[in-house]
Amino acid sequence: DAEGFRWALVGEPSELACVNSHRGYRVGRVSFSLPPLGGPEEGQGRLEFSGLPAHSSTPHLGRNAIEEALAELARLGSPPLRGFTGGRVRNQVPDLCVAETRRPGFDPRPMIAFHRAWRRFLDRLVPHQTPASLNLATIENGEATFTFDMRLASGADAQAAIGELSEAFAVEILQDAPPLA
Repeated sequence: DAEGFRWALVGEPSELACVNSHRGYRVGRVSFSLPPLGGPEEGQGRLEFSGLPAHSSTPHLGRNAIEEALAELARLGSPPLRGFTGGRVRNQVPDLCVAETRRPGFDPRPMIAFHRAWRRFLDRLVPHQTPASLNLATIENGEATFTFDMRLASGADAQAAIGELSEAFAVEILQDAPPLA
């Protein structure tokens, strides 16, 4: 509450035009365990995937390196992973993702299943009304973690927007700012 004030001016990158509404912003994280793959030590590959960075409010202007990596791992037949790292910040389409393939390692099939669920989630969104981006990804001690963000249009139901994704995977909400109308 700002007592004594009737109006406020909020600086926002809107080409200096006055606006009376704003998209909501939701950040979520999905984490799950990867089964270990034993066996003799073999292979030692480092796969680097390049993307095109963009602000996550306009993911259509970029190319997501994490998604490129997950699609390639599926195409390669799910090689064992020792490491996986992608993205730098949670409001940017990632331009780099690195996968280290080596046995013993971890089974990437749950990550590939997550990627399929993520693509179904994106297919149900209206891109310019509710843009979403997969921003960060890691494997640490057999735990895969993915962080995403989305912008919600005024009147959008945030929980319904992540419905199918949260049915397939446990989604932890890290930040939630509803749209202003």
